[in-house]
Amino acid sequence: MLRFALFAGAIALASPAAAFPRVYFFCMTDDQSPPVIRVGPMSPNQTEARFLYPRDHDGERREHEMLWIGANGAGEIRYHSGDLSLDLAAEDTSLQVGDTIIPCTMLELPQDHPRGDYPAMALSVGGELRSGPGPDQPETGEIASGTRLYLQSRSGEQTGGYSWFELYDPTGSTEYVWGGDICPGYEPLEGALPSCDP
Repeated sequence: MLRFALFAGAIALASPAAAFPRVYFFCMTDDQSPPVIRVGPMSPNQTEARFLYPRDHDGERREHEMLWIGANGAGEIRYHSGDLSLDLAAEDTSLQVGDTIIPCTMLELPQDHPRGDYPAMALSVGGELRSGPGPDQPETGEIASGTRLYLQSRSGEQTGGYSWFELYDPTGSTEYVWGGDICPGYEPLEGALPSCDP
């Protein structure tokens, strides 16, 4: 079994004309092994796959690749380049690498969400969720250690040297997590714990 995890984003769900420039996909195996591939929206007919690696990765590395829009055997829209193919089917979107098919989780951000390093993935080391960026904000819940979190943005607020991060929530609810309670899913996260190691 191919052991890696992939983070992919695409700009269309049905056709090149129906562009959604803030739709992203996190695609990964259950074991969340590296590398991570981030595919970001660039134009109606192509996008860029950026390969990301954790600090301790010592294997082979792949560099940036361009993905072009095309169609699969059923005539459905996909982005493809060599052995990498992102088949777009909303919640059923999957990423194919060679003969391996990996399920994806869809994240749809507001149209005015800035392009950049977010959304990002993090892992919890345990802590609380709050309704705003700060320890004085009401607590909205708890997160167990090892929980996978999707981060929508990093706020300008800090506590104890760590930033507060806004979580992605498809319902539109706004919750924040403290950077001292999370560690990077893969590549380093500025404002969070540098490592998931205890």
